[in-house]
Amino acid sequence: MNLFNESVDDIQYGENRENESKRAAIINEFYQYRKYVIEFNEKHKPDAGSAIVFWRTSGETFSILKGIAKKMLSTPATSVPSESCFSTSSALARKERA
Repeated sequence: MNLFNESVDDIQYGENRENESKRAAIINEFYQYRKYVIEFNEKHKPDAGSAIVFWRTSGETFSILKGIAKKMLSTPATSVPSESCFSTSSALARKERA
């Protein structure tokens, strides 16, 4: 039984160590990103397109954050959210008229 417990502890410790190293990598990348953005903004005038330029030129340096930026900066492929909003507003307008 002790041998089993020791082997389970080794697995859990290995998983914790792996999770901690992933967390440390994310934190480190975020700090590097913050430093790099300050330098980037000093060289480039911040405007509506500067985020796209930044991620095109520096995306490979920040591989973890690049995925998040891609989701946040991309345009939705459908107009379902806006159509849903208009449908809801027209339904409310009809109820108020009645």
